[in-house]
This record gives sequence, structure tokens and C-alpha cells, in this order.
Amino acid sequence: MSDGDRPQDSLDRPYMRDVFGIYPGTITLAAYAASFGCPMDGGPPLDGGQVKVRRLNMNYVVSRLRKLKHEGIEDRDPTLLYHELYANLLYDGIMHADDPHRFEMGRQVYDLIDVLARPEWIDFSQLENQIVPEFFYRDDSAGNNKFFHQLLLSLELFLRITSRSPLNNSLGQRHSWPVKVRYDLILAQRWLENVEIESPASTHPAAQSTVTFHFQNKNNQVDILRNFGWTLKWPNMPEVEFILSEVDTKEKAVEDRSVSCMSWFTGLMLPGKTMPWVIMKTLIDCDPDAPPSIKSLSHLAPNAGLQWRGSTYWSWECILGRVLGAAKGVRQICGWLGPLPTSPELHRSEVVLIKQAPPLGHLTPSDIHNMAANSESFPEHEANVHVDDFDMLEPDLEDPTDNIRIERLNFQPATSDSQTLMRILPPGPQKPPRPPSSISGRSASGRSTSSRSISGRSNFSMFPNEPTLYDASITFAIASKSWRVYLRHDTPFIAAYPCKNGPHVLFNAYDFRVVRPDKLTEIKNWGSNIIDDGESETGSEIYYNNEVEEVLIIEAFGVCDNEVFARAWCSYWGLAALVADVDKTCVACAVREAYAASIKVVILNCARMNLGNEVEDVDRTILEV
Repeated sequence: MSDGDRPQDSLDRPYMRDVFGIYPGTITLAAYAASFGCPMDGGPPLDGGQVKVRRLNMNYVVSRLRKLKHEGIEDRDPTLLYHELYANLLYDGIMHADDPHRFEMGRQVYDLIDVLARPEWIDFSQLENQIVPEFFYRDDSAGNNKFFHQLLLSLELFLRITSRSPLNNSLGQRHSWPVKVRYDLILAQRWLENVEIESPASTHPAAQSTVTFHFQNKNNQVDILRNFGWTLKWPNMPEVEFILSEVDTKEKAVEDRSVSCMSWFTGLMLPGKTMPWVIMKTLIDCDPDAPPSIKSLSHLAPNAGLQWRGSTYWSWECILGRVLGAAKGVRQICGWLGPLPTSPELHRSEVVLIKQAPPLGHLTPSDIHNMAANSESFPEHEANVHVDDFDMLEPDLEDPTDNIRIERLNFQPATSDSQTLMRILPPGPQKPPRPPSSISGRSASGRSTSSRSISGRSNFSMFPNEPTLYDASITFAIASKSWRVYLRHDTPFIAAYPCKNGPHVLFNAYDFRVVRPDKLTEIKNWGSNIIDDGESETGSEIYYNNEVEEVLIIEAFGVCDNEVFARAWCSYWGLAALVADVDKTCVACAVREAYAASIKVVILNCARMNLGNEVEDVDRTILEV
């Protein structure tokens, strides 16, 4: 959920408005580049004075919140605002009555920023604090009072900086303020847009709220949740629809069913990656048949998914979801992919955490600056360019590969040192042993490829039901043989940007190799340099070369399982890949974009070849029959 129209103006990291690609399981090139950026840093706190905060009565806080919501401070005299602020909320640090800056609006803003930047207030920039209702939807009067006190200070600041009164120029631009304060401003804005306090009573006898809220956009949030559930083909949508209709007076109001429901239906969501988790947990909490075992999802461990009632659903930050995003009938909405096949190795209802190491390769600032030069359509430094220097690349759509099929998903409890090989499985139901990886040594970035840190946590004490961390793999049937491919790396798949008036020609200085998916089993260590070393355990050391010397083009036309296998192969070797539909992006433009982003693999598909195999959509009118 983004708070700005441009990435540089937003607190999102990554910028969520532009993060998802046009194909399920993919991201945009901008999101891929941003993943190598620096964390948000708003600079040091302002050097403020000794402004102290007054103790407040909750009756005053609630009354003031309601007044600011209805009246605001537009066209108010700065002198009157000064008296309201320093007589009720803050102690005035200026003792001289004749100080010329005493009543300036800029000084009031400066003091409010200084107060909110202090560590005793809730830091909503921290990921663990971004589910806002956790701080007022509980039986803790002290915690509730502190939250509403901070909210009131944030509203006072937000309304002053958005009023038409000129501010002191010494405050500078908002992007230079502490990140903590900027999140307080977003919270104030979300509150004014979505929530209104009506009275200090409870909406329902079973509700935990200490005041009565009116949610201005609740109906819109209900409609969005409905669309989310139907798009993912949630298995119990008729029951969810009944709960959302609120026709049964014995049931709780939907916003009072859980903290996630309160967060979703109020619209109090902060910039960042928490919204996909809030909407999924809200859907689960609005399903009366959902067991407790699938309610332990958390945005603090994004490499997760869940299995329930014959389907699995996976987060866009989980490698299994990214790989299976290419499967038949998969939908992606709001960061979730599904429905997907189940696995007999999991419980009927279970939250699953997937062990995934960081991918190989990285982008540097120089790589970003050189994108245009690395992907030029023709060499500008050449005086003469010949027609023979260009090739017209046409995809081979005739007789696509048709000997790859997904057999099953596999899950094995992970250990801290577990490493796996892609190998042919012997006949029979027995599971093969898991030998150590043949990859060892150090990469070009100086990080060990044999003992990478795990994306996710090994200690999941924040979960009530302790989800299990698994090694995930997919077994494919390839030419009458079973291949188990372990999804070892959190590999990104980038959606290629569409081109116009294609196909285009490609300058022959770009090197590439075209293969079919069933030949990937013969390709190892793509993009790496192997140096023989008799003293090492494996007899060789593998170094990942970040420069693109040759692009591997995988023609994954035909059945969707071809592309799933190609993505799984990329995850096994830790290679980012560019995904392109040849009807939207020609081969030449895909290769040039891969060179621009230092990506060594391009996966080609053709959606129109599978139009006859489209999965039937869910009939949403079932409740009207």
C-alpha cells in the first residue's frame, strides 16, 4: 500500500504500487532494481528544544480527535492554534512573552516533530508495529491511551503542515524528517480518511473496542475482500459471504472478529508489505470453518503459504508461489497466488514456511546507471553499421515441448545445513537420500554459496502454532523419468516490458543460447566460472560472475508445466530470470532487457497457445440461485 505517486516520494520499500508484474509470480524491473537499494533513512532527529508533553485525560483526547475530524484547522488564527496546542498538549519552551517567533505556525510544527521523534512513542516504521489496531484493539487501557495520545499529536502535526498557513523555511522538506515521524503523518492521514469516533461506547457487547468507530469505507473494503476471495477460489466463499453480509445479529460485527479484520475494515494500513497479509488473514478470520492451524500467518515471515481443503495458497515473497505462478489456472491478486495443488506430506490444514536462500547476483549503482548503454539497439560508437550485423529472432512455436508434467509437490522438514541436488529419482515410492550440494566456495560478491543465510527465521516464537520450516521441491516427469528439483533460492522472476511494432532485430554483439525446457537437465552452473582446485572437497571452486556474457533463452512454449520447470530450474541454480510472452515482447527486446538488468536467463512463453485450456472461472452467482 503506497503513500506517494512516485517511488522517491513514498515510504514503501519496495514501492508496492509498481511491484507486481503482469504475469503471476513475477515482479517489475523497477521492483527488482529497488530490492538492491538502501533502507529508508530520513536523517537524524531534529535538534529540538526541551518541549514537554502534558498528561491528558482520555475524554479530552476523544473529544479533540472528533473535533479535528469534523472541523480541521483550516483558516484558523496561528495565535489561537498556539493557545490550543500549548495549553492542552505541550508545555511552551519559550518563557519570554515578547519573543517574535512565539506564535509562528512553523514553530508549532517544529515542536510537534521533536516530540513525536522521541523513542517513547510507537515506531510505526518498524515492521512488527505496522498492524495498527494491535495498539488500540486490546484490554490494555494504558496502551490504548498511549496510542490515542500519539494519534492526537500526529493529527495536530498533519493538519498544520497541510493547512494554507506558511511554515518556517528552516523545517526543510518532509523527506528529510525522521522516518518515524513520517509514518505518524501517514497514520494521521489514514485516520482522517477512514475512521470517525462516534461516542465512548462499544459497538457490540462482545467487542473489545473502548470507543465506537464509524468506518467510512467499510463497504468498499467488504467488496474488495469478496473479490479477493472469489479470484483465489477460496473453498468456503459461500460461508464467507454470509458472514460479510452481517444478516445474523448473533454474529460479531466483521470488524470485531480479529485484529486483522479491524485493520482491514478500518482501512488503517500503513505503507509497506503488510496489506497482503492483512487481507488474507481477514479472509481466514471471516471464514467460520477455518481451523486455528491456518491462522498463524504473519507478515514477519513472508516465505509462507497455507494448505486447506484441497488447495494451497502462497505469498508472492515465497519461492514456491513464484515458481508455481506459471502453472495452469493460477491467479495472483494482492500478493497471493492460488489455488495450487496440495501435497500429501502436509496436514490437511497447515501454514507452511519455506526455506530459501538469497539468489546469486546483485545490482550495483553502476549497473543501474549503465542500463541504457548495456541494452542499446545498435552501437553508437560505430561509424558504419551493416545489415549483416543484425539478426531477426523468431520464436519456434512449432512442435513445442510436450514431455514435461508436474507430478507432485514435496516438503521435508529443513535443517540448518540441509543441501540438495537436482537428480533423477529411482523407480518406486521410496524417497532418495539427499546428498550434499556440489556447489561450494565463494561468489564474486564475496558471500559463500555453500552456507548462505536463510530468508526467514529459524525461531518462530511469534506464532501461536509454531509453523514448520520446510525444504520445498517439485517432482517433474520428463521423458519418462522423474526429476526432483529443489527450490533452493529465493529467485526473482521479472516480467518483461511490452514492446511495440515487433518483432525487432537484435545486434549480433548480444550473445545468447536457445534451449528447450527438457534440455535444462543437461545445463549446470550457468553464468558461473569454475576453477579447478585440487585441495577443495569437490575438486573445483565455483564463482558467480555478475556480468552477462551469454543469455540463456528457454522456449517454454506449450503446456504450462514447461514454464514451471524452467522457473524451478532457475530457483535451483539461484538465477534471476526475465519472463516474456512473445505476443507482447519480442525476443530481441527481451534479450536486451536481460542485458540491461544483468539477468542471464530469459523464459519465453505464449499465452495464446493455451487459450483452449483455460480453467473455468468460479460462478459468483451461486448464492442467488
